[in-house]
Amino acid sequence: MISKKNQYKNPFSYKLIYVFRINDNDHAECLKVGDTSIDFEGSPETLTPSCNLLNVAANVRINQYTSTAGIRYDLLYTELAYFKLTERKV
Repeated sequence: MISKKNQYKNPFSYKLIYVFRINDNDHAECLKVGDTSIDFEGSPETLTPSCNLLNVAANVRINQYTSTAGIRYDLLYTELAYFKLTERKV
């Protein structure tokens, strides 16, 4: 058996930030900010904010901890959390 620390990690995995709200009176005017990851082998620049692939990945993660409680939510925003290094001119 392979331990988790020795498992292969996809080199094309990116951190994803999402924002959603829960639609009930107890959570009125509150937003939840969370993160997950998305495996994607293409250029990260093609994953624009709130695009379908990011939204699907965020919904999968949010459903993991809201569906058992029957919580309904609205996904408001998704975006990759990365930066691209550029050459520095000296």
